[in-house]
Amino acid sequence: MSAKEIEITENSVTDLARRASDAARILAALPNAMRRDALLAVADSLIEHNAQILEANERDCDLARVQVEKGEMSQSLFARLADTAATLASSRSWNDRRVTVARRL
Repeated sequence: MSAKEIEITENSVTDLARRASDAARILAALPNAMRRDALLAVADSLIEHNAQILEANERDCDLARVQVEKGEMSQSLFARLADTAATLASSRSWNDRRVTVARRL
């Protein structure tokens, strides 16, 4: 594994899920204007870093493909990862998604 690759373990995924859940509870308790500003800031950051996100996702898919070949990852889990990659790179632009987020808030 290179220095740029991160090993994803069940514990790290569980920890990330727990932290996301904690953050969601905090976000839900904020006043509407603060919650809207926070979500738009996240959307802006995703737009700003979309190239890096797509590149990282492509690397994840490449690593996962190797895991499937070694029998270390199920084909169905890999299919979900690949579907997510395709969705991220879909025809709708990241800016269009931000507008959608802004309209829903």
